[in-house]
Amino acid sequence: ETATDQAVPLGSEFQRFLTILNDPGRNASKQWWLNPVVMNLCVRLWTDSVVYQASASSENRETNDRIVTKLLQAVRAKCHNEHILRNSTTSVQKQIVDANAVLAVTGLISSNNRDLRQEALAMIVAILNKGFGEAQKSYTMYFLGTREEAFFSDVAGLIRVSSDSILELRALREQKKIAD
Repeated sequence: ETATDQAVPLGSEFQRFLTILNDPGRNASKQWWLNPVVMNLCVRLWTDSVVYQASASSENRETNDRIVTKLLQAVRAKCHNEHILRNSTTSVQKQIVDANAVLAVTGLISSNNRDLRQEALAMIVAILNKGFGEAQKSYTMYFLGTREEAFFSDVAGLIRVSSDSILELRALREQKKIAD
């Protein structure tokens, strides 16, 4: 059982990749401790990637999306590892909240990249797993202390992209039907 219903690549190569997230000041056997410096870099990347996408070339956007997606998978895999080793994910969830990653990840749900959107949603599920109160508090503070339009804009972007995908799929089915 995983912390979410989304699959995480947990092969040996990916597990080695996860070591970049380890906190060197903690016992190596406690695989769920995240390096706060690396988490801060991830948050900056996740936050800035939305702005970067607007001006980057198509090739650079694809590379950026792959990197962002892989890092989201890695942090979510840390949640998975903690769940397997401790039957809990609260330690990783708290570290994610403390790094201010909740809203940075939420901003990624309006990405045009399907895999990135899916991973961002899976990460949000992992962060909010079992109603984690500190993550919920992050959202509450965000809604009460800032202009909440940004969140709804991200959700609207997600719905728009999903709607466009459905329309494209219908058009392709119609073309195929006509061609047959």
